[in-house]
Amino acid sequence: MQYYALLGSKITRSSCRHQDAVMQALEVINRCIIDDVRRLLHHPDKSVKEISNELGFPNLSFFGKYVKRMLGMSPKATASRSALLPANDCRENPSGVDA
Repeated sequence: MQYYALLGSKITRSSCRHQDAVMQALEVINRCIIDDVRRLLHHPDKSVKEISNELGFPNLSFFGKYVKRMLGMSPKATASRSALLPANDCRENPSGVDA
């Protein structure tokens, strides 16, 4: 989570005078978290609890609710589908726009 906080501070510092900029920063942070969730759930050697702890969520319940809100399915359901999804890493292209 510390990485995402730093990412957010860099994004909002550049243009935090507008609510849109703050929302865009939040969207980038959420996309990066979800990319990490998908990537980590793709590896069956880690439990959902271990992934939750690794990403800095305060507890397993909060992690499960966050994943369900963002992806529309539980972490376990996401793990079973993650093999079908292409790998994506927001750190390679934080803006989400192809150059």
